[in-house]
Amino acid sequence: ENFFVTNCDIIVSCDYNNIFEFHKKNKNSITIVASIKKYIIPYGDCKVSKNGILKKINEKPEINLLANTGMYLMNKNVLKHIPKNEKYDLTNFIKKLLSKKIKIGVFPISEESWIDVGEWNEYKKSISKLEGN
Repeated sequence: ENFFVTNCDIIVSCDYNNIFEFHKKNKNSITIVASIKKYIIPYGDCKVSKNGILKKINEKPEINLLANTGMYLMNKNVLKHIPKNEKYDLTNFIKKLLSKKIKIGVFPISEESWIDVGEWNEYKKSISKLEGN
């Protein structure tokens, strides 16, 4: 009835039962597991009027977002929306479902619960953690 789909280059450390319960409770067709990510911009952000006059400056602003981890819980009913015998990107699949008003939820996890080992720096960090460094 429901199944997980993950990218092959991620490690998600959380209770999958919590994701499943969230998915069922909210009656989602798809639940995207998303990681809270915080980025600090190392520069001042200048807000400028149309004629080039400084309106506001924000030194080293922090941006918070929910990043798609590449882990999804799907209901089997969404499978009928995948075209047969052709490569079909998951991002396009999700966009298609959104355009059809199909319910897609987002389950947030902490930044520490997700590692994208497809990114070389993240892979090195994960190896370091496993080795206890």
